[in-house]
Formats: sequence, structure tokens, C-alpha cells
Amino acid sequence: FHILGPTTGRAGGTDGIELRHATPGAGLSVVWGTTLGPGPPAGGCGGLHWDVADPHPLATVTADATGSASLTLAVPASFAGRYLVLQALDTAACELSTRLAFRYRP
Repeated sequence: FHILGPTTGRAGGTDGIELRHATPGAGLSVVWGTTLGPGPPAGGCGGLHWDVADPHPLATVTADATGSASLTLAVPASFAGRYLVLQALDTAACELSTRLAFRYRP
């Protein structure tokens, strides 16, 4: 499934991401980190590992009937210029989303 965004790409305000093509009604665990690469095990899904080397929990949302979810985030001004990586886990299918890597603008 896919993670898309950010909607504004600006630090110091709110921003959003979209999750698409997940299992309808599934819990989706979203993490953030600063480094791409092999990470720790992902949510008890036997042998599945994050593709974010340093994952930190961001949010848990539920996919709607179409397998989509959105998330609105407060982005601190201190994130300006920082490289971030986001990824989500579909807990029903034990499937990781694509990774989203970007740098926030001031």
C-alpha cells in the first residue's frame, strides 16, 4: 500500500499525509525516522522489519471502507531542513507501505 504527502512540506504549521490501498477497516501504524535502511521488527508481523532504521511511533489510524486514511500533523518549526522518513504498517495484512522521504521547508 502507499503513503503520500506531505501536503504542504512546511515546518511550523500543520501538514498532512494520505494512506491508500490498505486493508479496509485495518489499523495503520505510522512511524517516522531520519534514516532509510533496515530497522527493527514491525508490529509483531513475523519477520517483517521496518524500512526506516530509527522508527519512532507517530500515529495509529483506521483505514476507511476504501482502504484509505489521512493524518493531519503539527510540524514544529525546528523540523525545517530536517530529512524525515515515514512508513506505515497495515496490521491486518502485515504489510508495510512504501516509504516517504522528504525535507521540510521553513
